Amino acid sequence: MKDVDFSGSTVVVTGGACGIGRAIAEACAAAGARVAVLDVKHEETASLLEELPGEGHLCVTGNAGVEEDVRSFAEKVLECFGHVDVLVNNACITRRGILSGCSFEEFNEVLRVGVSASYLLSLLFRDHFSRGAS
Repeated sequence: MKDVDFSGSTVVVTGGACGIGRAIAEACAAAGARVAVLDVKHEETASLLEELPGEGHLCVTGNAGVEEDVRSFAEKVLECFGHVDVLVNNACITRRGILSGCSFEEFNEVLRVGVSASYLLSLLFRDHFSRGAS
């Protein structure tokens, strides 16, 4: 994200404690953003908060596939930052692949994490997205 300035921006990343999500969170923080991360992996989420450049970040351990966790996370983001500039719905799971013979419940878990959480966060943040310069 060379030459990108996110100073003063709030970037929300689900599944942000590891892999691509962590790289996104780190790059946005390095570019000046305040970053809010939701991830199910507690140790990785806690270490991310310690390692992110800059100050004022929010890293929450929670499951994007659980409505209560998503709602609680959104509430914390809005309480801490008041608005959202960028929402990166990165959290996703596969459960061995959709056509692998995974159970109906496993398939629905994949949908909850990868699709339903994205919808719910977009809905919860809808009135709090920054409009940018007019």
